[in-house]
Amino acid sequence: SSGINAEYGDGECLVRAVDTGVFDAHKTFAVLLVCMVFVENEHRGISQADQTLIRRNLLPECRTILDRFHVLQWVLSSAVSDTIYTAGEHSDRFGNLAISAGEKELKPATILHHYLSYRQPLAEYGDITNLGQVVVGLIRELYPGSETLDLPCFLLTAQYFELLKEYYRRVEDTRPALTHLAAQAHAASGDHQTAVGMFIHVAKTVDLSSEFLSTFMGTPDPKMTLSLQYILNCITMLERSSLHAAIVSLATEATQFVETNHHPLLYSLAFKHALEGGQLDTAYRSMADNPCSSQKHACLKRFVVVLSEAGHAKRLVHYPYHGFQAEMVAVLEFKARNSDLMTVSQNNYYSLLYAFHVSKKMYKHAAAAAYEHALRLQCELPGVESLQLQLYCFLSSISCLQLIQTQEAWILEPTQLSDIRIAVNASPKRPRSGDERSKKATTKLNLITVTDLRKDYLIHCHSNTSSIASLC
Repeated sequence: SSGINAEYGDGECLVRAVDTGVFDAHKTFAVLLVCMVFVENEHRGISQADQTLIRRNLLPECRTILDRFHVLQWVLSSAVSDTIYTAGEHSDRFGNLAISAGEKELKPATILHHYLSYRQPLAEYGDITNLGQVVVGLIRELYPGSETLDLPCFLLTAQYFELLKEYYRRVEDTRPALTHLAAQAHAASGDHQTAVGMFIHVAKTVDLSSEFLSTFMGTPDPKMTLSLQYILNCITMLERSSLHAAIVSLATEATQFVETNHHPLLYSLAFKHALEGGQLDTAYRSMADNPCSSQKHACLKRFVVVLSEAGHAKRLVHYPYHGFQAEMVAVLEFKARNSDLMTVSQNNYYSLLYAFHVSKKMYKHAAAAAYEHALRLQCELPGVESLQLQLYCFLSSISCLQLIQTQEAWILEPTQLSDIRIAVNASPKRPRSGDERSKKATTKLNLITVTDLRKDYLIHCHSNTSSIASLC
């Protein structure tokens, strides 16, 4: 300090020299320390204006330099693990500074040891005969705030996630590239919420000026913004580790600032990964919030299949489906009418359709679903078990019709199943009325009342009793 003060005079002259950028980095650091001494000693020799300059500009700069120095010291001295590297495996990476032949093992204990064991040979930092040049080159690479991200990239690759998070906390560097690396560390260590927040922060400020982010983003897509492309790349990256919860949060949060025409894609991604991760309520909300009807319909079909096969029938039928209840009915009807009754066991779509209508208090539709199920069983599935299922269907249909007003207690015979009555338990020439059947096709719709259903029930009770008796 005395040497610098003698060269540049009193404090006022010294401050002006620093402000004009006369010194290089290490001399500037020394000058800043002198400024701190002046300030702490009642500001002797410094004008009021220069005192303000020191407080507003120089002291914050000095604090930044000291913080970076402490980070560098932490990198050089912090213990990592007791991993043992043999000299033969890694001596080539140390160049001429490798372990001597007499030493068999090196037990690195700091971040620096681990970094050097995987990094390039020291010769690339400078002339290895000049140790000072090598050290300066290495320190320049490790120095916080430098353009290179080799150290944080190494910590992530080596899966030192906690060290990378601590490094990011210490450097207080909010550059998008470094924030992205720290977000990956949080995601990999299970802190999904923090990771999502950091990914969102990067997405809002992302640009291609960083070589690291430019490589991560790949070729820009003219059909989407950089923010959306970054989000989609992050989702692809998280998919490799099956981090479904993080993907759901990221896609949902992104809808807050991404253009609305891309919302269907984000909601579909959130739905897909919520369903795969077992977050059924979240999957339903993502499906319900999707503004695109075609993508919502595709999600709905997947939702029905996954929940029915997983045995979540009760949860499936009790979701509200506000605004797309008709689509839900159409999906269940399609699944039921195209199901193979010979193989369907637990995931019985007719039962789902019936339960859905009952849960929404649409008893007439529920009765029709149960009746259609009975007709298909009667036609396609022989045997005592089928007869028993038919009885249950007829009873269910009767019960539903008895819950509504008498004048409305009827259903229409399914048109696509209108030939079933002719094929089973009926005369091929005459209907119940006794009149001959017309040979021409008719479009007349048959009304099925509670009385008709009771007759069918009694007939099937008799058939069931006879079948059981024959087996005995």
